[in-house]
This record gives sequence, C-alpha cells and structure tokens, in this order.
Amino acid sequence: MRITLISVLLMACLCTKAQSVMPLLDFYGIQQGLNIHLNWIATDTIIPKPFLVERSTNGIIWENIAVVPYLTGKTQYEFSDTTLSGFYSRLYYRLKQDQVDLYVYLSRVLTFENVQEAIANAVIYPVPAAEMLHLNYIPSQDGWVSVKIHDLSGKELLRIPTLSSNSRILDIDISGLLTGTYVFIMVTDSEVKTWKFNKL
Repeated sequence: MRITLISVLLMACLCTKAQSVMPLLDFYGIQQGLNIHLNWIATDTIIPKPFLVERSTNGIIWENIAVVPYLTGKTQYEFSDTTLSGFYSRLYYRLKQDQVDLYVYLSRVLTFENVQEAIANAVIYPVPAAEMLHLNYIPSQDGWVSVKIHDLSGKELLRIPTLSSNSRILDIDISGLLTGTYVFIMVTDSEVKTWKFNKL
C-alpha cells in the first residue's frame, strides 16, 4: 500500500475533531492565593459526557487536570485546583467534553494573572521593634488582610480591622505594648501566617 503526503494529510484532517461551543449559562473562577476555584452552570442541552478540566500556562498547550462527572438533572458544577505551587504570571483554564463523533465541545477560556501565595513573601520589620512595626506583603486578588497581636499565652492584645486594599505595606503602632515577646498573626482570605517578635 502506497502512502502519499496527500493521504497522510487527509487522515490527519479526519482525525481532528471539529470544535463547538459548550452550552453553558455561566463559567467563572475565583482565585484565592494559589487555589483556583472554578464554577459553571450547564444548560439543558449539555451533552451527557464528563467535563474535562484543562489548564495551560500559555493558552496553547493544554493539560487535563481533572474529570468532573456529568450527573443527570444537575446543572451546577465546581472544581478547585489546589495543586499549584510557586509563581505563575498567567494561567488559563477551560472545560472540554469529547463526543463520540467528530465534535469536541469547549468552554470559553478563563485567565488568571499573578497567581501566587498571597503571603508567601510577607515579612515584618524591624525586629526587634520599639514604636512601629511594618508588614510588607503581596496582596491576594481579593486584596484584604487582617492583623492581630497576641501575647505568648494566646491573649489578643491588638487587632487591626480588616483592610480591603492593594497596599503592600501596613504600619502598625505597637507603642502601647510592654517590653517582651509577642506573636504577630496575619490572616488573608485563604491563609494564616504567624511570627514571633520582640518589643523593646
């Protein structure tokens, strides 16, 4: 059997599935530090096939990271990607359903930027401190942070109300604290980090 270039191209075309838009009422995501939460609502015309969750770092090469089963009568679905680590300047997510015919159904693509731990690089200074303590951190996408200071017995001595801003530096007045060792607690929408520091 003679295989020509034309026959190879024809076979490749036949093996390539045509793409169609997945019938969804909504598809959205929420970023919380290194966790990406995806939610989607299917229409009545969705095909009864599993949802393949795909992720990409460049929008070209896609990796299948999860399979969410299709359930008859169910319209709302969700998936959380909790396998990330490090820093990503950009991440892409989409849903896919494979039909037995030559069609593949794709959702729209969701894009998340600057995906990283909200407080991975957070630092307090100076240590020890006398009058003011400064918190330098990378805010999460939601941008809110709460700060508390406890003594070593766990008693709360100072609380800064939840701040919703993209500021990277918070200034905390600790002049009212006695000389000693304290625990500094930082809370974001998805993480908690603690430090011990000495007050002069």
